[in-house]
Amino acid sequence: MLGCLGMGQATRAALAGSPLGAAIAAAEAEREADDRSTGYRLAIISGGYDALLLRVHLIRQAKASVSIQTFIWTNDECGRLLIYELIEAARRGVKVRILATHMVSEQDPGAMAFLATAHPNLKVKHYRPAAGHLKPSLGRKLFAGALAFRDTNQRMHNKVFLVDDAVLVTGGRNIENTHFDHSTTMNFRDRDVLAVGPVVRAAVESFEEFWRFRGAVASRALKDVGGVIEAGKFRRYETKADYDFGPHFATLTREADDAGVVTERFVARLKPVRAVTFVCDEPGKSVARADGEMPRSTRALRTALEEAKTSIVMQSPFLVLSKPARALIREMHVKNPELRMQISTNSFASTENLFAYSANYRLRTDYVEELRLEVHEFKPLPGSLLTLFPRHAEMTAVATALAKPGKTARPPFLCVHAKSLVVDGRLAFVGSYNLVRARRI
Repeated sequence: MLGCLGMGQATRAALAGSPLGAAIAAAEAEREADDRSTGYRLAIISGGYDALLLRVHLIRQAKASVSIQTFIWTNDECGRLLIYELIEAARRGVKVRILATHMVSEQDPGAMAFLATAHPNLKVKHYRPAAGHLKPSLGRKLFAGALAFRDTNQRMHNKVFLVDDAVLVTGGRNIENTHFDHSTTMNFRDRDVLAVGPVVRAAVESFEEFWRFRGAVASRALKDVGGVIEAGKFRRYETKADYDFGPHFATLTREADDAGVVTERFVARLKPVRAVTFVCDEPGKSVARADGEMPRSTRALRTALEEAKTSIVMQSPFLVLSKPARALIREMHVKNPELRMQISTNSFASTENLFAYSANYRLRTDYVEELRLEVHEFKPLPGSLLTLFPRHAEMTAVATALAKPGKTARPPFLCVHAKSLVVDGRLAFVGSYNLVRARRI
């Protein structure tokens, strides 16, 4: 799982026009000149605005490839902005690939017909489409589920953003307004890692494994999308104005080309680290494998938890621990009675999933009293709101303008979506792994 392959001359030339390109080249040169240097550089990206700014900048600077793996891609303003930038990159000769989970992503055959025909350099695949359709009828869904429920229901929760096989962005963010501080309702408080160095190779190999997986199906191969393409009756986005971004991105699109902004927001925050591992489950993984072996990410997290000596700090949108997970925590307290476990999660007022919160509520007495978890619940409008969500006033104004006559719009609010774990202040995980019953620890 640890990518330890040399990046070489091609990597040193990646993003040559960007300040990030210089950082990549410097890290590689340092690694080659000193056997003790790993060449790893990491930066944490927390704010939604910066997360979108980084992605736009990277797409514009891409020289060879952009590969994106996501759980959700929504046809909203942020989704269309990134699609516009990706099509422009494809026209420059960049090879663009998008792999999205079918069940929860955009299911508009017309929009997908446009993407499938926008440019030969742009390719889109869908993970586990039901009944060979982008938008299957209820009957087709039920029939597909009856034939193979596990295959139909098994999803890909990965979020990977790769540029020129030299830069990796990964974490909890999907492609949607809510993940980039551009929603008039719920906005996710999320977390990404920007990474350069040998670890990128492991993420590239994982993406290729998913891209080649038999359950990843090209848009053109879906019956309803193919039918729309054949009929030729779908909307084409010929000009930038057709994408209908609204007034949101004037500053962002300007800053994406500003070397000073990119240096300050991203390059200056890249820090050298001793070791980095990219951990990802295999395509088609099942929670309960036939051979009894745990999925790779579950195994890695359990191993990290078992090694804890003094403290564990977690953040997860949902806190629904399975029986094996609760048993593990009991064992850890027996082994280390002074072990402190702090967990940040959503309150009832901020959660996006009432079902998950209900399951947590039923067990919270056990969590606090028996398992001795220190649970901290996030408020939708915390005291640090303007620090965490600088665009709050702007999005509140948009929400008010969109409210129906006589109706008062609820102001935009925050919801924890970040998934992170720190063990003994020395080992950190940032990713897309929720602490819910379906993901067994």
